[in-house]
Order: sequence, then C-alpha cells, then structure tokens
Amino acid sequence: MLVQSKLHRPDGTVIDLHGKKHHFKPNDKGHHVCEIDDPKTLHRLVKEIPEGYKLYEPDAVLPALAPRQQEDVHPLMQQSKNPAVPTTMVISNGEESIDLMALDIEQLRTLAKETFDLRIHHKWSDQTIREKIVEATRKPE
Repeated sequence: MLVQSKLHRPDGTVIDLHGKKHHFKPNDKGHHVCEIDDPKTLHRLVKEIPEGYKLYEPDAVLPALAPRQQEDVHPLMQQSKNPAVPTTMVISNGEESIDLMALDIEQLRTLAKETFDLRIHHKWSDQTIREKIVEATRKPE
C-alpha cells in the first residue's frame, strides 16, 4: 500500500520502523511515497503520525491489525485481571521485585539514575520513565 510522506527532502525521507528501512521518494507527480505492506507499520505512520504521513490513494483503507498476542507483552510487565485494581508494572532481579506503578516521579527518577544509570529528560512523564526503566532491564550488561 502506498503511503505519502508530507515531508519533502531533496533525496527523499528514510525512516527505520519495526526493523525495516522505508525510503519515501518523489514519484512522477513529485509526491514522496513508499510502498509499505506491514499493517503494523501502516497503522503507526497513518494513525499515530497523521501530521507526517497519509495513505496515497484517497479511497484506500488500512488493513486490520491482528489481535495483540499474549507473547507481545513483556514478561516484566503484568496486568491485573481485576479492572478495579490499577495496572502493575513489575521489574525483578530475582531477589527483589519493584512495582513501578507504586513509585512517584521522584522515586522513579532516583531508581532510573542510580540503578540503571539513565539520563532523565526533565520533561519526561512518570510513565515515560517507567518505560525507559523496563527497556533498561532488557539490555544485556
């Protein structure tokens, strides 16, 4: 499916998304387009970044996304089955477990800096810091 980039650069625009490079190049009408087959990538660009990308054909319809599989959820992230109980985000080193949802932003910043040596941007929300901590637990030491 053709996707049009609203950004126009002299040599086109190259993005790396979901492990694949996509090169938006000018077509014969001067529109910067790229053929993309992956539904997840299509949704990411067209639905989540509408200020930058759109479907090239006006009557084109995005394909449906496959339902999210349980294996797509990182093992360090657990969700409560009771909707009245807040979602948990647990990390563990085998000896100690920490529910990141129970920490306030200052505690998250301290944990991120002192335990994971992360540089925290002052505009990051508490949820962004939680996500960065979870990412850091995935990285090999």
